[in-house]
Amino acid sequence: MDESVKESGEEPQEDPEDQQGPQVSNMIVLGVRITIVQYERFVDYEFEPPATFFTRSAMGDYYFYHVRNRAKAQEACDELFGKRRYTVNASKIQKGRGGLTCTGTQTRKGQRK
Repeated sequence: MDESVKESGEEPQEDPEDQQGPQVSNMIVLGVRITIVQYERFVDYEFEPPATFFTRSAMGDYYFYHVRNRAKAQEACDELFGKRRYTVNASKIQKGRGGLTCTGTQTRKGQRK
């Protein structure tokens, strides 16, 4: 037992998050690490997504897939939940190809009134 607890005679208090139960757990499916986050933790203002790709289950839990490729995340999701039951979403903005967000015309021919 801790000495400070002996002196004060009080029991150590548990963290409120520990009392609510486990809010984050991990598993591995097809070599992909998956972090499961409960809804209460996900809606916290200071929550930061642990991975780029995720799915939300019917029970409200969020499954984050720690991979670089969306196809691998979808494959792990299909193995976990069944083929075509859930689709994988991106939690962060992905890098585009070429760095351009839009394209324009090269001539002014289509701009006349």
